[in-house]
Amino acid sequence: MNRIFSLSFTFKPELPRVARRSVENVLMHSPLSLSQRNKVALAVSELTANMIRHSNPKPEKVDIECSWCDQHFNLKLRDNGSVYTASHPLDTLESLLESEPDCSGYGMALLENQFDYFNHSLTPAGWNQWLLRLYLEQLQTRYRILIVDDDAIQLQMLQMYLDPHESITFSSAIEAVDWLKHEQPDLIISDICMPDMDGLRFRERIREFKHLQLTPFIFITGDSDEGLARQATDNDIDDFVLKPVTKSQVSHITERVMQRSQGLLSRARAMIDQELRHHLRKIPSEEIIPGYRVQTLSRSATLGGGDYWLFEASEKSVSHLVLGDVMGHDISSCFMAGRQQGVIQTLFETTTNSHSSLSQSQAFLTGFSHWLDKRHPDILTTLQLFSFSHDSILFQNAGAIPPWIIHTDGTCASVPHTGPLPGMGGMTTDQPFEIVLNPGEQLLIFSDGLIEVDSRSHIQTERIINLLEMIRDMSLENSGSLIDGLQEAVNCYPVNDDISIILIKKQ
Repeated sequence: MNRIFSLSFTFKPELPRVARRSVENVLMHSPLSLSQRNKVALAVSELTANMIRHSNPKPEKVDIECSWCDQHFNLKLRDNGSVYTASHPLDTLESLLESEPDCSGYGMALLENQFDYFNHSLTPAGWNQWLLRLYLEQLQTRYRILIVDDDAIQLQMLQMYLDPHESITFSSAIEAVDWLKHEQPDLIISDICMPDMDGLRFRERIREFKHLQLTPFIFITGDSDEGLARQATDNDIDDFVLKPVTKSQVSHITERVMQRSQGLLSRARAMIDQELRHHLRKIPSEEIIPGYRVQTLSRSATLGGGDYWLFEASEKSVSHLVLGDVMGHDISSCFMAGRQQGVIQTLFETTTNSHSSLSQSQAFLTGFSHWLDKRHPDILTTLQLFSFSHDSILFQNAGAIPPWIIHTDGTCASVPHTGPLPGMGGMTTDQPFEIVLNPGEQLLIFSDGLIEVDSRSHIQTERIINLLEMIRDMSLENSGSLIDGLQEAVNCYPVNDDISIILIKKQ
């Protein structure tokens, strides 16, 4: 969730001290660590101190904004003093060290090294604007760890050593096997020498469980014999903890094994996801639609995701775009998205491509609805269909959030056209809606994951407001690519749903 705190000050000699104290009060509510809060407070002191030392004329007003989301913290500072240039003189090291620590003016270079992003720009009104960013330090991940050892004292000791992770303990490997039939820990730690079922047999037994094929496994042993080590290695053991076990030893090995395991999984998932997204949401050429510029952005909540898009050109200078969203977040949604994409390609081939015929998009959606009803009546899908010509765009909506028209002044308007979900035992009969874009205007097409970031309505409202403000500000200030701004907005929230964005600009 985005949090924003705005502060405003009139210029006075004690500004560095006053501004720093005010910002420190705000930082107490932020997710920053103590060291990160100190960096922000120092930046406020240094930037305001530079106004006193180098600005001529002095600013009349200084605005400070602190904002943060789940990934990063932003410090934005604006003043209406003289325009900052990199040629401002820097004080000597001796004079800086002799100055008070909260108004010493260390210089921009030191601040730049302290922050993940550091930039100065001018607002349209000619104000200096500083933007500094810190990525939030991640808290330690809490793992679910299964520990198996017939020694009750060692079992209790290991559980204590692995705090604050969640530990599930068993003194019998046989009991642990029964538990593992229906459970999936992040890591398994087992003693080798145990009665009834030793550690090696325990490892062989759980290898039969498909859901544990990628679960890392650590042995505890007091035997450094190479033959035993070779046996363990043959059983796909990730690491050893040698007795006597110490807290630092088990903590270090646990963290190392989990980082290695998760790193491999992340890389594998990223490769698979990239391949799936390449087929479901292939990045098109920016000139794929004549007369328009096309840019895209996508994020997946799970492998591949349930969103898909398809660009098709007809024989009559009409280009078509479909954006579909299969409800659900598991891998089956991804496969269903791929199947629907194939059906849509077939429908394009069998439907008469004529932009002048308003019945074409109706026939397309009717055919798609019939297919859903017959083959997958339990699948919920939203669909948006666009037919582009040089003069206009025909839009047909089946249950999706309508796109936004972005005017050249940065204001947005939602296209007033909705329709029933495809399938569901009915047919889409609404007339297509005609959209006319003027040169420079843009059409923002998106799946619901862009704004439905939380089940609470006020969070979604806040998300929409933030998006509208970002679009307006970037349009007015001409401060960069809008697709880059949308990328930054997407990164501010955890991805709970697939996000697909298609930005189309009239040339």
